[in-house]
Amino acid sequence: MANTYSGGTHQGKLEHPTGLSGLTQAVRNLQLGDVEDLQLDYAASSLGAINDNLLQRIYLAACGEPLTSSTASSNVRNHVRIYFPTDETVQKSIGGPDCGGIISLTRQYYNAAGFPRDCLRNYDSTRRGMLSHNKLLFARGIKKNGTPFAWVYIGSANISESAWGGQRVLKSGQMGSLSIRNWECGVVVPVPHAKMADAKVCKGEVPPMSVFEGTIEVPFVHPGQAYGREQPWFFKRG
Repeated sequence: MANTYSGGTHQGKLEHPTGLSGLTQAVRNLQLGDVEDLQLDYAASSLGAINDNLLQRIYLAACGEPLTSSTASSNVRNHVRIYFPTDETVQKSIGGPDCGGIISLTRQYYNAAGFPRDCLRNYDSTRRGMLSHNKLLFARGIKKNGTPFAWVYIGSANISESAWGGQRVLKSGQMGSLSIRNWECGVVVPVPHAKMADAKVCKGEVPPMSVFEGTIEVPFVHPGQAYGREQPWFFKRG
């Protein structure tokens, strides 16, 4: 198990890894890097102004790679699924829309041209009719030597630059200043080697979600229903 964390508002160089750099370091410490292929399933209760750049940075961190790495995926959306409830799911939940205040996404973010709407899946809780405030990032992959692996981030970071940090690669190739507005924390928990050996993963394939059984409960239906014509639950201010 390795810790990852992000601090409050900060710009410039940090003495310790934080935000996505903290996730990168945690993955490396657990020897879960050197990735050939990776699939990410992220359940969150709040979505910020997500775009391919943020997804790419999350993907690289989950691979244990710096943002300057050439490991970036050519189509990161094929590697990421985001679990967030549709409006219908919240309306039909046990608590109904009055309990939807813990779940946040604005129309402005969702309707933005670069928002990865095709990555969204309905968060259908395995506890029927219940809404969720989970922040869980499930990672399943294969190393370059063919070894399968899986881990889960359990913490407080939703999918936003406020949580994971905003940072850009400069023309010089150096990293620009890092800005994080939230205090977040979490742990990365790997699936034990013995469990991975029992999974009997086919060569060249990433492990199935069932590999997490015994390590952590997957609290939503996987792979999840694509939105189609459905709309997400939008945060409504009182």
